[in-house]
Amino acid sequence: IAVDRLGFVHVVWRQLYDDGSWEIIYSRSTDNGIQWTGFAGGADKVISHRNVVSGDLKILEPPKIALSNAGGAEILHVVWTEYDQQNGMQEVFYSRSVDHGESWSGTTADMMISSASTIEPARSPSIAVSGPSGEHVCVAWTQRFQGDNQDEIWVARSHNFGGDSWIPEQPVTKLVTDGLDAGSPSIAGSQFGFAVVWPQKFQTSLPAELLYGFSLDFGDTWSCDGRDWRISFPDGQPVQNPSIAISPLGRAYAAWVEQDQNAYSSNEIHASWTDDITVPNSWSGLYRDEIISIPDASDSSEPADAGNVSVAYAFVDGAWRSHAVWDEINWTSYAASSPGGSQTNSISSPEWEIIIDGA
Repeated sequence: IAVDRLGFVHVVWRQLYDDGSWEIIYSRSTDNGIQWTGFAGGADKVISHRNVVSGDLKILEPPKIALSNAGGAEILHVVWTEYDQQNGMQEVFYSRSVDHGESWSGTTADMMISSASTIEPARSPSIAVSGPSGEHVCVAWTQRFQGDNQDEIWVARSHNFGGDSWIPEQPVTKLVTDGLDAGSPSIAGSQFGFAVVWPQKFQTSLPAELLYGFSLDFGDTWSCDGRDWRISFPDGQPVQNPSIAISPLGRAYAAWVEQDQNAYSSNEIHASWTDDITVPNSWSGLYRDEIISIPDASDSSEPADAGNVSVAYAFVDGAWRSHAVWDEINWTSYAASSPGGSQTNSISSPEWEIIIDGA
């Protein structure tokens, strides 16, 4: 999901069709999510290249979206991976729109921004933009490097708002045979550069921690190519599913899922932040666990596990503030009467804020 400067909301997802092919679908709302294109009387807007004759026989991972502001014109960027069942390749693909999502470059032809390989499948891409107008576009993903036979973080980048010109992929993590595979990354951009985080073991005998790197030349060189930089607290529990955001003022905020050492051993949302991404030992999470979800459980002590966290910055009450959303099992509820006498589940803890009730 992405929101442009006009307040338009842009959403992408993958969808399986009757012919067995997966495609990337796009929808837009111009009234704060009340109405959506393609929902009422419209057709799905496919933004990937769909072979309507024979089907694609490709399996697509869920997509990621980012947007640039090119002199007042919004440019939407979407990436995903496709696994081609015919040739055995899994690569990163890209599509963009320069007219608020009305038309997309990826519908007429596939645009692959990773290098074709049947040996090294690309996985879990993340995308961000950087520069005053978002002219620098960078995509990060996980892929095995043949030199050390380990999963590393790779990037591809464009310095002209995406388009047809992309600099070839390159690994940006430390290339050494140490048995430490990189997990799925999350990348964020600001006016000044990029930052990327990913889970990876810091030592062979220990669980994964959250590592990071930054680039101040818009993705051309990276701080993590020669050393692993940890920004999480080593408490013996593995880091999962990280997300990172950078404010326009340069503050970075990362969050992830990790099992907490509480009475329920529940998965909770942990966080780490810094005012200066160029100082590795400035991250708050290095020195202690910072948990932003509430450890709790059901009456029978079943943990309310949190997962799938996503973070972003928004300008609220005169300042850029970090925001996080995640999904979590809601055991804390009580019966309340709604109009008509029916029963509904309502949250009873004042610290929680539920934005989607699955009841």
